[in-house]
Amino acid sequence: MRRLMMGILLMAAVSAQGQAPTYESRLEAGIKAFYRSDFRQADSLFTLLGRTRPADPRPPFFSAMIPFWSYFFGNGDPADAQAFLTQSQAAIRVADARLAAAPADTSTMLLLSGLHGYRSLVAASEKQYGEAIRSGMRGYGFSKTLLGMRADNPDAALGQGVFLYMVGSVPGEIRWMATLSGLRGDKAEGLRLLETVTRSEAATRYDAHMILAYIYEREGRAVDARRHLDALLKLQPGHRIARQRLDRLATR
Repeated sequence: MRRLMMGILLMAAVSAQGQAPTYESRLEAGIKAFYRSDFRQADSLFTLLGRTRPADPRPPFFSAMIPFWSYFFGNGDPADAQAFLTQSQAAIRVADARLAAAPADTSTMLLLSGLHGYRSLVAASEKQYGEAIRSGMRGYGFSKTLLGMRADNPDAALGQGVFLYMVGSVPGEIRWMATLSGLRGDKAEGLRLLETVTRSEAATRYDAHMILAYIYEREGRAVDARRHLDALLKLQPGHRIARQRLDRLATR
């Protein structure tokens, strides 16, 4: 996820042009605080930056990632899930406005694809299946657009894989909601796409490793979960959460 966030930071439509260095340096400081798990400092900086430039979707995006990280890769506290769903919706409103002003901005499309994809995973985990499907549909739409521009785009493949897995994992008794919308899920195909992303050189391979580790651990496939956590630690030896999750698996 770190590489995806850094990619969004670097590629955002107005990232370097027309912004004061102090703004960008504070944003970078917030990201560094986030990866030190100094969430209080990170959130303080992101909140300040959001007030400074309310049209920039990056600060609210990063703010939303704090409860997402705590929920998805932590202890699964429903309060973190609700905080993420609320904050990510605020980030989506800002990003939607940015995209309306610049419809060809692929960086904002990528950001929106990520936000909606992560929302679908959290909502499905909380059994909020209606929201999971709605968010998945929007995220899939952005992924499909990006794939139309470049068929082998691993960033878009990540979003598509998340969507297919999420819809495929929805309980059968309510899967009609997805079918009624013309959507079909496929857990196996979703996992295959995510595995493909991990073998790419794309920045999103870090995200794919972490998502797959979470999915496999949840499905009781500890060997596969360890495989992805080991791979992530080889890429990022200081990845604290990957180490914690690996240590937790070792005790089972």
